[in-house]
Amino acid sequence: MLAVFVSVLIDVILHRLFAPRIEYNYSPSVLIEKGFFLPAVSIALIIWFGALAIIFVLIQGNLSGTKMMKGLRFGIAFGVLCFLAIFEMCLVFDSSLVDELGTSTTDGVSILLLGLLLGSLAGTDSTSLSSRMKIGQKSLIVISLIFVVG
Repeated sequence: MLAVFVSVLIDVILHRLFAPRIEYNYSPSVLIEKGFFLPAVSIALIIWFGALAIIFVLIQGNLSGTKMMKGLRFGIAFGVLCFLAIFEMCLVFDSSLVDELGTSTTDGVSILLLGLLLGSLAGTDSTSLSSRMKIGQKSLIVISLIFVVG
């Protein structure tokens, strides 16, 4: 939980410092109108980063390498995935690519930090892959299809 809260705090700070406030062509939600944007986003980030933390804890035993390498690979994988989601925002909300780059970069950096913190706090060192870690091409295709459908 410490890794989640620290990463969420860093994400919020990075957004305040570096991510531009993007004006979308839609009316603001009730949360924005009532001034609850920051608490709502913080709760959403805790849920999102918490889910990533649970995933890390469940899979890290099947990864080889040191705690930090496990966390680094995990953070890079999800950080890059988050960074690439920028194209969805540009297409759905017709927002500027430059503005969305700032936002996605802050999220990507925060998720990379989350991975490193999770590796150091919840990871274990291992030198060999367990017998359960045999990902074939079918698994990669299925996971990718589920992500695209989602």
